[in-house]
Amino acid sequence: MGISEKERLRRQLNEKHRMGHSALWLAGVSGLYFVLMSVTGHPLGPMLLSGSICVTAGVQALNKRRKVRAYQQKLNSLDSKEKEGAHALSAGTRGIT
Repeated sequence: MGISEKERLRRQLNEKHRMGHSALWLAGVSGLYFVLMSVTGHPLGPMLLSGSICVTAGVQALNKRRKVRAYQQKLNSLDSKEKEGAHALSAGTRGIT
């Protein structure tokens, strides 16, 4: 027996949220490191490395955030369909007494 679609979406949503959060922290730390290195006059090579890590991690964080929003919308639509079905079912059984 496999897991339901709702549970699969919840797991993907949580996984993408964690990955995006980690990427956001990595982008922030590497961006701060880039700024500190540029202020103190470090060579260009390490500055480019930290700057590219910052940009790459930032783009990854934004992509993960977009996927999380899509999963959340799909999960909300499944929840609303379930509620409509449960409401219709309870309304239909009330008339049969």
